[in-house]
Amino acid sequence: MNRKAGLTPSRKGGEKTAQVRPTPLIVGFDCEWVTEGDRNLVLSYQVACRYGDAEWTCISYTRAAARIRYPETTEEWIAENARNRYKFANIIAGAISEGLRRRHIRAWPKSVIACAHWSRADLSAMEDFAEIKRCFDGVQRTYTTIRKPYSARVCLNGHSRWLSVVLVDTLLLAPGTSKDLAALGRLYDFPKLYVADYILRMDQLLADDPQRYEEYAIRDAQISIRHVAEIMRFVSDELGLSTGKIPVTLGSIAVQYLLKFWADNGIDFDAVMGVKKIRTKVFVSSRNRYVTRLTKKRSQGFQLNENLAKFCFHGGRNECFMYGPTVEGDYREYDLHSAYTTALAVTGIPDYDAAYASADPADFTPDVMGLARIRFRFPPWTRYPSLPVVASGDRGLVFPTTGEAHVTAPEIATARYLGAEIEILQGVIVPWSEAGERPFEIVIRDLLERRGTYQKGSLQNEMFKQLGNSLYGKTCQGLAGIRAFDTREEVYEPVGPSKITNPYIASHVTGLVRAAIGEMIAGLPRVVSVTTDAFITDATLEDIDVSGPACRACWRRPVSASPGATS
Repeated sequence: MNRKAGLTPSRKGGEKTAQVRPTPLIVGFDCEWVTEGDRNLVLSYQVACRYGDAEWTCISYTRAAARIRYPETTEEWIAENARNRYKFANIIAGAISEGLRRRHIRAWPKSVIACAHWSRADLSAMEDFAEIKRCFDGVQRTYTTIRKPYSARVCLNGHSRWLSVVLVDTLLLAPGTSKDLAALGRLYDFPKLYVADYILRMDQLLADDPQRYEEYAIRDAQISIRHVAEIMRFVSDELGLSTGKIPVTLGSIAVQYLLKFWADNGIDFDAVMGVKKIRTKVFVSSRNRYVTRLTKKRSQGFQLNENLAKFCFHGGRNECFMYGPTVEGDYREYDLHSAYTTALAVTGIPDYDAAYASADPADFTPDVMGLARIRFRFPPWTRYPSLPVVASGDRGLVFPTTGEAHVTAPEIATARYLGAEIEILQGVIVPWSEAGERPFEIVIRDLLERRGTYQKGSLQNEMFKQLGNSLYGKTCQGLAGIRAFDTREEVYEPVGPSKITNPYIASHVTGLVRAAIGEMIAGLPRVVSVTTDAFITDATLEDIDVSGPACRACWRRPVSASPGATS
């Protein structure tokens, strides 16, 4: 790599890695900088590339770093051979050029997968960030490619080339317990390097130990490309998915696998989602005649009670019952085992067209899908009422002793179990399909069985666990009215639904979890807080009542205590 491009091979360049399978060209990128006053002074851009079984690395120093790295050179040389910051396309193009020079690749690639761990940070260090940020899609407060790839024309060594880049953020593809790059590296026995004594003064590390600086700087990009390559192999070989697209998030992978599994095992997607096929005639002017087309839309039964289902969808129960220092004692956190995954697994196929109205609270048992607007009153001595009410101004959920609420059947059953008076103002029961199939259970069971074939702590074990946990979130995507920033149009837009978004299923699952938690804390004398599917108390495991209707509907062994006690 010539220094004219601001790139020099690293000392570890050309290193071979184990053969995974032929892959597209993957280019991981990362930046190092140091804070100078109120700005970040970029020191270097480093890349790690992977193509098949070949891996190579490069590093590009800025003018600030070149003065440290090459102290023997003149200012004129530095001004000619380095820049204060580099453009994104030039960094990627320089890495491709180095691969061609080393004969790791034989031709300029038609497209490149560029990856970084939290790309938002590294892209912002590029010279042209203000222009290129609209060429990528915003997902979970970082950048990736969902729609059109980034394209640019680059001129390198006198040659003009087109560059097409699909951006992947490995943060979005990391299992829940391995979100940070250090944990991700440990999954590959390829740990992130540490320079704790220099972490705030990377320029000093470059001056004191250039080799250590390069090894530290390049390692992050190396971990990223290994993870992208492994995710692509996992999706293809382990899950049997061949979509032709690079995965964006683990949730999207989970949905793809679910749909494939349903199709392979005879689960009717349209029945689960309340979809009907409609034949319509449309006039096609180019053919000068009407043609019949098959379209899909929600069934009338689904649409009839859809708004009530959406009103009954709430988030997790999050309350704090103590403020300031807690009373002295031994406290433990108890977690509901696989809360949302288990609740989703017991869900059947709703028969939307067979839904019927009911004003009898006894019809709303925890094992049925029921939706209702109710008026309720708990006994005055109730310590922890269990029915959610949306606070004014959409400020979240509160759990009062009296009021009106939109709730699900499991929550009504639990409230009655705790002695509440319930009046159904508007209620609907949606019976399960007579086939008795549990469409999510068979997928979750498959993922758990496959997870068990791998050692705990391995990447595959973590991936199968995360895929199962991701399914529930996809059933409620787009229901809460959350808005996200569209980086291409620079406007806030509502988050759209996923392919399996379903307000009926989402409401039932969240209601069942809230009901189970409500049952368990109801009889305890002291609870510090509740957070979704866990609570902190000074009670022992034997003190927790797990005989309520919601607990019995799903969990045979509902809770476990976190290790250690807090005084």
